[in-house]
Amino acid sequence: MNPVYINNQLKEWINKEFPDSFKEKISNWWGRSGNWWSRCLVLKSSLSLEQDPETQVRYILKYDHPKDGSWPAFIELQILKSTSPQDEDFSDLAGFLQDRFPNDLDYIWDENRFFYSCRYKKKICSWGDTKSVFSLMQNRFDLAIIEYYQTEQINGELEHTTAPLDENNNEVELYTLSLLQLLNLNLRIPDYQRIYCWEEKTIRVLWDDVQSLGKNEKYRLGTIILQRVGEAFQIIDGQQRLVTLSLILSILHIEGISLLNESYQSKLAEEYIAYNKYLIRSILSGVRRSERRSIAERLWHGIEFNVLILNDSSIDLAYTFFSNENSRGKALSDFDLLKAHHLRFLTDNHDQSRHLAKKWDKMILAGDNADSESERAYIRSLALYVFRLRHWIRMQGWDENTKYNVKREYEAAPAILEIPPFGEQFYWNESIQGGSHFFAYVDTILSRFKSFSATNAYKAIHRLEMETHKWYRDVIESLLFGYYLKFGEQYLVEALLLIAKRVSMHRYENTRVNLSRLQRYGAETNIVMMIDRATSPTFFLGELYQTIKELPIVEPQTKIQQRYYQEMSRCIDLCKQDVEIQSIEILVKR
Repeated sequence: MNPVYINNQLKEWINKEFPDSFKEKISNWWGRSGNWWSRCLVLKSSLSLEQDPETQVRYILKYDHPKDGSWPAFIELQILKSTSPQDEDFSDLAGFLQDRFPNDLDYIWDENRFFYSCRYKKKICSWGDTKSVFSLMQNRFDLAIIEYYQTEQINGELEHTTAPLDENNNEVELYTLSLLQLLNLNLRIPDYQRIYCWEEKTIRVLWDDVQSLGKNEKYRLGTIILQRVGEAFQIIDGQQRLVTLSLILSILHIEGISLLNESYQSKLAEEYIAYNKYLIRSILSGVRRSERRSIAERLWHGIEFNVLILNDSSIDLAYTFFSNENSRGKALSDFDLLKAHHLRFLTDNHDQSRHLAKKWDKMILAGDNADSESERAYIRSLALYVFRLRHWIRMQGWDENTKYNVKREYEAAPAILEIPPFGEQFYWNESIQGGSHFFAYVDTILSRFKSFSATNAYKAIHRLEMETHKWYRDVIESLLFGYYLKFGEQYLVEALLLIAKRVSMHRYENTRVNLSRLQRYGAETNIVMMIDRATSPTFFLGELYQTIKELPIVEPQTKIQQRYYQEMSRCIDLCKQDVEIQSIEILVKR
């Protein structure tokens, strides 16, 4: 008998007979490129769209390759193999069905590099054969496929457990918790958190660390800091690690992870999550379905954290006890902590806090485009220039090796609660008010820095960047920025010449330079005090001019002093055409 002829009429009839399973989009009843023998009709299996989005498990009516000159038609179950990270790996399902339904008189299993198949041996010669064998195949395999996935669904649920937390409401509590215990908490990501932004390299390193965990092995992954707010736990530190581990579990088909239901205000964070899902799916593409649960269990039982839970609003208190350097995530920076510190003053205004958090994130992300961390606008203006000015005017030193110096400097100043603050002028040395005033203060400083960095004076001195010369450049720029904040561009080049002359004396007086001593020298020059008390550029320039004139002349002697002198001269030459006061130019050349 002749094989059934696959055409549009048969397609329409099969669609009518099997309306819930016929897949018109991947059927081919016309013969692509004129090849009639490539025609086929496809029914999907009992898997849902979510379980099998690409219809890799299918029943197909197709023509076989010719052996005796004929083109017989057959119906078979096909299970397509995974060829990309987007594809599911159904090899375990194929093995399960082969064990359940071995070869017999009517069916035969086969495998090639593209798919597994189980063919019904009888040739399909009519429309009636097509319907009856499709129905026979569905009745044979669909219930077994459902059974397989019911078992997998049970294995795909996050295990429920409880964390051994005390209810004594101590100010700070410390626990060692597994990843599973953490994910069973009601975790929340507060608005002030930095955006989720883990890069591919970090994710691969994390996976390399945890993938080989043995059944009873433990792997400590740093510190997580949570703040208890009612029944929820806000993630203060550890968001990047917890979200990434949750994404790994989701790709292992573990459901019920509430942290992944959190919404993100940042579009960039959503883009990172989407890409990292793709990346993790690619990394885990070789994991068999039957291995998913065991890998997930090894991860959530084996990965442990030091968990610090704060039962009040004191985020700062956590850092009295811990620094988070042993985790694969980035430790919280001074600017992360400042963001959290000042947003706490706005807890009653969620719209404003979200707006300010977004602006802050934008500022941080803009800094990533700088050539180096020290060239980021917020680092240079706030952590370098104004930080130093605020210490120098108080004649206070600081230890560069102490963590969170910048955070402490810009925390809200102590205040008498009964007396409201007033007189906001955004002066660099004013007391820091908590909340929205601080964010406006930062905006003001950054705006002034942007215009300052566009001046000829800044561009000239900023070229001093070789060797330890850049230490002197940063001290000079800090003092010059203090002058600019008060007087703008009025006689700015003259101010640069005198400040550079005064600070450079330290270079010529010392054969070896120590950064801490140089920073103390910045205060000892009293230049910042001169700026602060001057009511006009003439008083500041006059006082500094007289001070330099009375000091002895020191000539560069060593090779590095001479190189410094030459480089400084080149920088000054770049802006000397802007000098209006000739007496200052003459003094500097002395």
